[in-house]
Amino acid sequence: MDYNQIKILLNKYWEGETSLEEEQLLKAYFNGDSVANDLVPFQPLFAYLEKEKKRTSTQPFIPPTSTNRVHSLWGNWLAIAASIVLVVAISWLTYHNSKITNPSLAKDESDLAKDTYRDPQIAYKEAKAALMLISKGLNKGLEKTKEGVKKAKK
Repeated sequence: MDYNQIKILLNKYWEGETSLEEEQLLKAYFNGDSVANDLVPFQPLFAYLEKEKKRTSTQPFIPPTSTNRVHSLWGNWLAIAASIVLVVAISWLTYHNSKITNPSLAKDESDLAKDTYRDPQIAYKEAKAALMLISKGLNKGLEKTKEGVKKAKK
């Protein structure tokens, strides 16, 4: 292999543009005996790469267990459930506390039990629309959670 071709391959190597075959040519050249004088400083690098390629570990390889991921997923779901319980509890306490401290907000139980719609079909449509709105919000939150889980798996 001539000197100019080695220089071209070496420049490509430093740019990270060599193929595996070209790298093998460089390794063979620098591990050989006829290295040009101005290229001798690069010889230890290729000797080191060849030496490290042959080196084996003294410790056995133990693949990581996947139980940690299961525990972390359970932990994530438990954290979400705890957050929801906390928000509901705080809302409930705030509502009931405001009824106690401000009697004008406390309505008679009969007022709460009155129907707001006279036609059951309209009441059904309104309830369905309200539940659909809540469902969309929950689905949006579920999608965000699924995206987070996918990112965590990567």
